[in-house]
Amino acid sequence: MAAVERVRNRSGVNEDHYVQAKLAIEAGEYESCRRHVVAHLASNPSDVKGHNLLGEVYEKENQLEKAVESLRRSWELKNSQKSVVLKLANIYLKMPERMPLAETWINRAAKLAPNDAAVKRLQEQLLTARASKADLEQLVGLLNRQLSENPEDMSLHIRYVQVMAQIGRLSEAFRYCLELD
Repeated sequence: MAAVERVRNRSGVNEDHYVQAKLAIEAGEYESCRRHVVAHLASNPSDVKGHNLLGEVYEKENQLEKAVESLRRSWELKNSQKSVVLKLANIYLKMPERMPLAETWINRAAKLAPNDAAVKRLQEQLLTARASKADLEQLVGLLNRQLSENPEDMSLHIRYVQVMAQIGRLSEAFRYCLELD
């Protein structure tokens, strides 16, 4: 009984299942985690962190549709969660048939955190995933803007040269490398 009392939150709700779920996911016991989170959500259906944890376990089990469902429910309950928006964008990028939704969530992330490095990486991944020449040209523009903001970031220079080579602008990529030296 004392252990249960220790896991009551400020509102007096028993958090025992949530705590057990957190312990289970840390131990890699995803089925146990899922059972505890579902039990927790049965008595706390509006708990944002419960839906986030359920989304996380579904993603670890590669059940991406269910992960999206749980994370979207969390976002619907509290739509200012940048981490959930980024996670949804990441998951949608793993689902080629859902690429338009990836773009939607990346745009939401850009509105929440316009200068966030994770958002910029997602934008790059989206343009690369589409892989059309027009999108790669757009990626060159994005990388140019990022380079003007952060000219010391060597990984951006490398990515810029790689994309230039990928779209067939080899002599331009070569000249760019020479200018960096």
